[in-house]
Amino acid sequence: MRKHIIYNVLGLAFIVAGMVACDTASQDVEPVISPDGYPTATVAPVATSVSEGNQLIINITTDKMIDRSLTFTFKQTGGTANADDYSVEPAVIAPYSKSAQMVINTNIDFDFAASETIIGEIGVYSIA
Repeated sequence: MRKHIIYNVLGLAFIVAGMVACDTASQDVEPVISPDGYPTATVAPVATSVSEGNQLIINITTDKMIDRSLTFTFKQTGGTANADDYSVEPAVIAPYSKSAQMVINTNIDFDFAASETIIGEIGVYSIA
């Protein structure tokens, strides 16, 4: 019986020593995801001014492809135009592609003499 107890204690000692020896977890803070893998977007408008009723086309390209879609939207931050003066079709870069076009349609209104401006920013504001 004493022989079995010694074997059990030795076996338990080996298991504990193995668990303690394998505890080599890093104590430093590691980044969750490296920002080096993110694509960089380039936004290039075809024109900077348009007349009412015409379209402003903006080309958006990325430097690398990713496996999910990116939706670029427009947020107005200033200018004299309001939401009734224009409409925006968001640019969607499909998975495994690198470019898309955003179209800003200007609506014709009854104030023909007015010169309205739109100031805004383009970005990816929600990630799927």
